[in-house]
Order: sequence, then C-alpha cells, then structure tokens
Amino acid sequence: MEVKSKDVCNELGGYFLEGTQFGIKRVKSLHDGEPDFIEEKLDKLFEFNRHFQVLSILNENKKELLEKIDAHRKETIHNVLVSPNMKENNHHFVEVNRATLNLLSSLKTFIDFSETFLRRKYGKDSEEIKLFKAAQSDQFDSSFSYRFCYKLRNYAQHCGLPVGGFDSKTVQISEAETISHVIIYLKRDELINNFDWGKKIKEEILTLDERFELGSHLFKFVECIQVLCQTLIDIEKKDILESLECVEGLIEETAAKYQGYLPVLYRFKTSNKNYEDIYWLPTDLVKEIRGLF
Repeated sequence: MEVKSKDVCNELGGYFLEGTQFGIKRVKSLHDGEPDFIEEKLDKLFEFNRHFQVLSILNENKKELLEKIDAHRKETIHNVLVSPNMKENNHHFVEVNRATLNLLSSLKTFIDFSETFLRRKYGKDSEEIKLFKAAQSDQFDSSFSYRFCYKLRNYAQHCGLPVGGFDSKTVQISEAETISHVIIYLKRDELINNFDWGKKIKEEILTLDERFELGSHLFKFVECIQVLCQTLIDIEKKDILESLECVEGLIEETAAKYQGYLPVLYRFKTSNKNYEDIYWLPTDLVKEIRGLF
C-alpha cells in the first residue's frame, strides 16, 4: 500500500459527492510505515469476516430448508380430505434434500475454514488450535445431534440422500380450518445398512424409531456450530479489537473533520496534483464486526 517518493504523499481523506461534483478533501498525511500498518489491520478484518460469511450462508441454508418444508405443507396438504399430489410430492422431496445437503455442507465448511485459519495463523500445535479442537470435542461428546449430523454429511456425500421422506399430521380445528405440521424423517435401518457410522453412533441410532425425525437434529447441530463460532470470536478477540480500533480511529477522524464524507486512503501526486489508488475504508464491515464484540 505504501509508496515512498518525494512526489507522492500517502493521505487520509474524505470523499464527497455533491450534485455533479465530487472529490476528496484531505484529513491528514500518513507517516512512514503507517499505510502498511493500516493495510495489515484491514487484512485481519477481511480474513476474520470470511468466516462469518460462511456463517451467514449457513443461516441462509437453514432458512431455505424451513421454507422448502413449509412449501410442501402448503401445496400438498390443503385439508384432511385431500391426498398429496405425487408429482408435487416428488418435487418437494428433491427440493428439501437439496436444501438439507446445502445446510450440511455449510456446517462442515465452517468447521474446516476455522481450523485451517487457526492452523495457518498460529501453528498446528498452538494453544489457539487446541482451544478450538477442545470446543469441538465438547460439542461432539455432549450432543448426539452434533455427532450424528457430522457423520450424516459424509453419508449424504457418499451413500444416499439425507432426507428419507415427509411425515404429515393435519388437525381439524373447525369445519373450515385445519392446521398441518410436516416433519422430515430418516429410515433407521437404511442408514445402518448402507454406511459405517462407527460403533458409538451406530448403537445410538439403533435406539431410535425405525422412522425418526431429522429436523430437530439438524437445527441442534446449527446451535452447536454457533458455540464454535463464539469460541473463534473469543480466540480472535484481542487481535480483532486492535484492528477495529485502528480503522475506527481513521473513520472517526474523517467524520470529525468532514461530517458525512466517506473515509478514504489515497496517494496524492504533488507534481500534477492527481489522486491515485483511492481506497474506501469498509465502514459497514467495521460496524458489523464491532457488533460481534
């Protein structure tokens, strides 16, 4: 980021747009080494944010799965006297499986991304990676849903679809009105016969009904991942807060001098008075990350 030249100044400024006019007003010059220091802090914020983009994808996939289940309920169970249309039923079966595959994939992706990030940043034998691994072990040991869904992702990748079918229950609450409830289920024996779950999980699956409900286990798995997310936040807290304070300081300096202007870093060439390499500071991203702390 930094350029050392008598002809070039590294600056913090405020970008303005007024009608058809736009430009940059200087806030202050940056000292030697300061642009590279700021770039390092920004890189840490962007790297940290990549993990939470995966978490956003995870939450969107959960939302989509619920929507697909509800679409089946609305379109195939109109009242107690109407049988589900087989064509529509097959369509929703595919859509629910697609959404479930996406959710399982994003759950595993968050774990893998986080492990790789911590290993590369701190080292494979670091205290930070040990903390994250310990948090994973806690979730694995304490939650059947975590253990099962972690393995279900592998089952779905190699052996079969993650959703076996729908179960529907419709209750007539008046002559003109019904309430329907839909669950997605798996077939116990089909799972056991087609995949190596390991001794412990296999024994746990065998205690379940022949057709058992899947949705509650998926959503419990999401809750477990959110615990791991908080562990990652705790590990990175000191480093990210330092980066936030650096960038927030630049944003606040700009706002104090030029209210409503957008904070930018740029190079100003004194020989021809041209702006070069204008870089907008990520104000929205800074607010989002600050909200996590």
